[in-house]
Amino acid sequence: MYDITEIGEMLELYGQPLLAYKAKEEGRGGDGGHFGERHDGETSGPLNVDAAIENMVPGNINNIRTQAAAALITRGQLIEDASWDIISKMKEALGTEAAGWDWSKENADLEWSCYRLVNKKLREQGEDLGHTLTG
Repeated sequence: MYDITEIGEMLELYGQPLLAYKAKEEGRGGDGGHFGERHDGETSGPLNVDAAIENMVPGNINNIRTQAAAALITRGQLIEDASWDIISKMKEALGTEAAGWDWSKENADLEWSCYRLVNKKLREQGEDLGHTLTG
């Protein structure tokens, strides 16, 4: 059995902290369209959801659907409506590349992301998006 003081002595031997704070990357986060590179052809202003989804290809699908959902929710659209709207546009945009996908699971994953966004907006920015939860 080890004594807690032995752990402290061991850590002193390292001469540096074992864990270090890693700063958040600029331009990352769940704030309605700032999840890294934009995919709607614009550099600023509100995200054009339709244009972003039209530019969707394997490799950027999760980013775009999350950006689109955040944009629609922060504009006041209900989560369920925003999610199914995005899913239906994704089906059309991806065509055969998404054959065999479980769209119910995709929708559930997207709705879960939306609920996390609502919580994050309230916690970090004090913005209440509770009106987007139910109709």
